[in-house]
Amino acid sequence: MRAMLLCAGLGVRLKPLTEHIPKPMLPVFGRQTADYALESLAEAGATDVVVNLHHLPEKVKSSLGTRSRGMNIHYSFEPALLGPTGGIRKALPALGGEPFIVVNGDALMEIDFKSMMRAHISNGAALTIAVGPGHDTPDIRAVGVDPQFRVRSLWGIPARPGESLSDKVNLGCFIYDPRIVETYIPDDTFYHFREGFIPELFEREEKIFAYEADTYWNDIGSPTSYLRAWTDAFDGAGTPRMKKTANAKIEESSRRLNSETKSGKIQFIHPVYVEQGAEIREGAVIGPDAALCAGCKVGAGASVSRSLVMQDSVVCESAIVRDSIVFQDKVIPT
Repeated sequence: MRAMLLCAGLGVRLKPLTEHIPKPMLPVFGRQTADYALESLAEAGATDVVVNLHHLPEKVKSSLGTRSRGMNIHYSFEPALLGPTGGIRKALPALGGEPFIVVNGDALMEIDFKSMMRAHISNGAALTIAVGPGHDTPDIRAVGVDPQFRVRSLWGIPARPGESLSDKVNLGCFIYDPRIVETYIPDDTFYHFREGFIPELFEREEKIFAYEADTYWNDIGSPTSYLRAWTDAFDGAGTPRMKKTANAKIEESSRRLNSETKSGKIQFIHPVYVEQGAEIREGAVIGPDAALCAGCKVGAGASVSRSLVMQDSVVCESAIVRDSIVFQDKVIPT
């Protein structure tokens, strides 16, 4: 089984964080966001993963390397962004002749890819879209399915106007038959999934099916959703892998703080996550639901709660940080 991990995007809504860190490399409890997806792919039996690159490509390559969890990692560089579908077309030679998985490198979710692939093959699908239950779903993620779970509308684009459909939400994970990539997506061109690719698949009556997944989902597309990934894990939410990682990291952090911190000089209101190398001055109050990354500095008398202080960032003396991300010398409210 082969897969593609989409990592080329600019992460515009997450600036200034993504000016220095590719969005899929942003950490969530000591692990890069993309690593959660790679672990799911490895568990499903993927042997090769193609990663498309554009923004800060060397940082992505140095982070992921050429092997991960027993899988071969290949790269497809886009000098100019080609969009999700154009990027897939460019990478097609490395994806082989069998159906392949496409997943966003910046989305936190956990899908049974083996089961999804079985459904794709059983349905004889050209494209399978992972979906979740849809309640008041915005058009940008709305998927309409018939009783057989065949997709009849996507983003408000109808295959059959007037048909009664169940509403689902697009989770941004797909299985493609390589035939439709080669047939409908022009080579080396920015191509719109929404305006070009999907309408043509409907027009040609290609089989598009939905696969319903019971999963937490967060695309960390904004400072608010990125911070929510951390606070959700503090609250016991998230994917099973997120929760397992967060619980282990929080427990390890608590043990270390109990042994290293002199009583009374710094107050910790648990749960907190403090990486080794974080510097906290006397009188600071940390927590609840505060994460301090390695190399950050929290000044004397400062208070940090429901917030993330990123690597090498500074919280000034007596500052109060709530529901925010601190990045370098900037406080980004959420």
